[in-house]
Amino acid sequence: MLLFTHERVVRQILDRVSALGERATRQRLPIRDVVVEGLAEWLPVDPRRRSAHRVVLAFLGRTIDSPQLARAHAETGRLIRSMLATAVHNGKECGEVPHDTDPALASLELHCLAEGLALEIGSDPDADASRAALDLIAARVRAVFPGRCRQYE
Repeated sequence: MLLFTHERVVRQILDRVSALGERATRQRLPIRDVVVEGLAEWLPVDPRRRSAHRVVLAFLGRTIDSPQLARAHAETGRLIRSMLATAVHNGKECGEVPHDTDPALASLELHCLAEGLALEIGSDPDADASRAALDLIAARVRAVFPGRCRQYE
């Protein structure tokens, strides 16, 4: 039951992230904006995301005892990092990301940052801490995506 609930929550988040990508294409937004908003979907900064975060935490706690749940958690992490690595690769092509940036390393950094911040603010959803977490994600994404997107020029 927990596996099913976790998969449903993850799918809902990923659907929202996909919708961000579609909106960004229509509105000609830089990839960096999509990455910031996509990572923010994992942060428990509002009631919907706090509810999802509670499911993730319950699931994560059970991965210690269940190889099946541990595999599902690892698969979700790989999927998120793959999506981030694709964004970095695409950012290189459009000029937002320097050519010497390692997509695997950048995706690991951003994923770990979002997971760590989610854990930090998940237990104390203080508005200032939530704003700081969102600001930190935006700052690190800007560091990975410092350039200007030439795709829409």
